[in-house]
Amino acid sequence: GNGGAISVPNGNSRGGGGGGFLTDGMRTSTCGSASVTPESGSSFLNGGVGGLAGTCSTPYLGGFGGGAGSVSSGWRSSGGGGGYSGGGGGQTNSNATTHSGGGGGSFNTGANPLNALATTTGDGFVTLEVGGINYVSPGSRISPAYDFSKVDPKCLFKSEVSWNATVPSGSSMDVECRYSTDGTTTWSAWQSVLNGGSIPGLTPGMNMNNIFIQTNVTFSNTVSSITPELHALTLEVIDGAIPTALFDFGVPCKGEAIQFTDLSSIAKDNINDWDWDFGDNNNSTNQNPSNTFASVGNYNVTLIVTSDKGCTSQFSQAIYIDSLPVLDIPAGILSRCQGVGSGNYISMAANAQTYDWTITGNNIISPIGTVDWDVNFHGTAEICVTATNTCGTSIPVCLEVVVNPQPETPTTPVGTLERCEGSGVDVYMSSSNFADNFMWTVSGAGNTVSQASPNGTVNWASTFSGTADVCLTTANNCGVSSDVCVSVLVNPLPEVSLPPFSITKFCLDHPAFNMAGLPSGGVFAGKGMTGSSFDAGLAGVGAHLITYTYTDLNGCEGIATVNFEVSACTGIESLYNKIQVYVFPNPTKGNFIIEFNQLDEPAIANLYSISGKLAWSSKINNTRTEVAIPDLVPGMYFLQLHTGVKVEIHKIVVSR
Repeated sequence: GNGGAISVPNGNSRGGGGGGFLTDGMRTSTCGSASVTPESGSSFLNGGVGGLAGTCSTPYLGGFGGGAGSVSSGWRSSGGGGGYSGGGGGQTNSNATTHSGGGGGSFNTGANPLNALATTTGDGFVTLEVGGINYVSPGSRISPAYDFSKVDPKCLFKSEVSWNATVPSGSSMDVECRYSTDGTTTWSAWQSVLNGGSIPGLTPGMNMNNIFIQTNVTFSNTVSSITPELHALTLEVIDGAIPTALFDFGVPCKGEAIQFTDLSSIAKDNINDWDWDFGDNNNSTNQNPSNTFASVGNYNVTLIVTSDKGCTSQFSQAIYIDSLPVLDIPAGILSRCQGVGSGNYISMAANAQTYDWTITGNNIISPIGTVDWDVNFHGTAEICVTATNTCGTSIPVCLEVVVNPQPETPTTPVGTLERCEGSGVDVYMSSSNFADNFMWTVSGAGNTVSQASPNGTVNWASTFSGTADVCLTTANNCGVSSDVCVSVLVNPLPEVSLPPFSITKFCLDHPAFNMAGLPSGGVFAGKGMTGSSFDAGLAGVGAHLITYTYTDLNGCEGIATVNFEVSACTGIESLYNKIQVYVFPNPTKGNFIIEFNQLDEPAIANLYSISGKLAWSSKINNTRTEVAIPDLVPGMYFLQLHTGVKVEIHKIVVSR
């Protein structure tokens, strides 16, 4: 800023133009009535160099940033200190013999003077030069408190105190400095400094926030006529940039080498030192180190970076070291029955973020361990689960679930599907996988079946005919199967009969006795039978059971029986072979003739349908009889003729 003007007794003002912050000072001085052009002050970082002026003859060097001093009539004065802005006005001391220029400007406006007696605060970075002071008595001169907190960034790289002084023999000069870190409230002790030495207490890398500095110059002399001179006193601070420490890191997992990446920055200068503390007793000085944490837990990782000017910055971050999830064995039902249903299975890991469940078979399992069982599945199903977090996927843990089968539907029973009425036993065979119990049933009154075997044995009731269902159902601990049935047709036995015979007792010489049964087509059997004829002589004396067996189209047999008795008949005349009977025409439409070769007594004629129903009956008195039977249903009929000595049966076919 501009140096302040000075005053002298003769009323003339003197003062060179003070240099500003990076700006040259102004020529602003006069010398009495004579015009003098002082040299303008040069610009300087901490205040410009003062201009040169004098009493129109001898120039004196003014203070840095201050106006030039002058001498008039033996009076000496000094210029004001320079600053960032305009300097303040000068001040005159009480004895009016010493005058000073205005105080240098600060970062804003320097309004305070700098003089031999001043203790008030001046502002800003200051380079101070005081010249031409002659002390009548020794004493200390304390500078204002200079504010260094305006530095940005506030990191000290280097400080220096230097001066230019003439100290003749018989005098001495001592320079001391002190500093405050709280805005001039608390000061450090004064410490002597060497010319060109650093300011005591200020160390490289120190944060300059709220730092103020003062100097104390003490002159002492033993010879009053000696004039010591302090030409210049300089306080110089060179700042450095404060770095910003920052880092990033990879996935924080136990047992894995975690890469740490330095993201620190600095506006100027360079970062050349990295000090890592990983919080687990491990350290590193690499810019981008890696570290392996042995245990799960919280760790406070700290990075301190230092610039090439000694400025430091620290960044700390708490990180949590995790590990792969460790799962419990899933808990849930280990045995179940086949069929539709669901079940929940649980497995936990304290540090899991997601779970992945799998199951074998056609079964389905949800992401939360709920199984939807396939209705057709039985056997052993393996259920497995894995857990995932930022460290990866866990080892799968599994359990086996036994799904017990339902009994299978039995195979269709194999056995007799058609039979004839009458008591008997039929075996029906079937099978069913996974069955423990076999339950057979049979329908129809009186029919029964065995229970506890894969094969069912049916005992048929002797009087049952019709359709019977033979069914099988199986069971086990998981359920009951559907039943499987087969239908068995039980055909009724044909109705078989023999017409009543007029003779059942025979003599040995009785002619062959022809017989007919209903329905026709059956087979006679018994002693003396040949075809449908009974030969008494062949049968022999005694009682004889004659059977007539008829088999229908279903293969079912009906049986009718008659008992004959044969005697020797001694002394009795046999008429059997004398009587012959003829029936014609045959077939007939209902009209036919019955003719005997002889007829000693009336005969009885009976006409039966094939079902055994009597259709016509008459007594025959003549050897020739014409018979007319209207409205006979076409079919086969049996004509039974009884004489006193024989019975004959003739088949008659009635046609349309």
